[in-house]
Amino acid sequence: MESTSNLLVARNEDLNSSSRTDQAAASAHAAVDRLGEAARPLVDRAAGGAHHAVDGVANAARSVQDRTTVAHEKIDAAGAAALPVVDRLLTGAHQAVDRLSGIAAAAADTVSEKSIQIKDVHAKLMANGRDQVREKPAVAIGIAVVAGFILGRLLRSR
Repeated sequence: MESTSNLLVARNEDLNSSSRTDQAAASAHAAVDRLGEAARPLVDRAAGGAHHAVDGVANAARSVQDRTTVAHEKIDAAGAAALPVVDRLLTGAHQAVDRLSGIAAAAADTVSEKSIQIKDVHAKLMANGRDQVREKPAVAIGIAVVAGFILGRLLRSR
């Protein structure tokens, strides 16, 4: 009998232990549920704040992209507006260089012609001078002496 009563006591203890475990589990579930309910507004607020922040960043990115597009359009417009001015300046510069080149070429031709003329006159004077000295050597020596005397006086006075 004793063994039956031990069995009954053991079984009773098992039932009490099982019932206490169930109660503890139910209490734990209830506590977790209460914590979940208490945490839900915090989580919702945090999620809402995160969504708001992401939306703000997305709006800022769209704003930057829009401003970048406008800036590119303005740069393109300025470049397009500047092209005719640059073309006119380049054309004017080319025309000025062409005019200067023409003037310089004409001046070079004139100097070349005058140089040739001076060489021809010099050659004629030298030929005439040689002929004069051969025909009248005494006059040539006299002119040379007078010219030397005058040059000597002019150079000494300085």
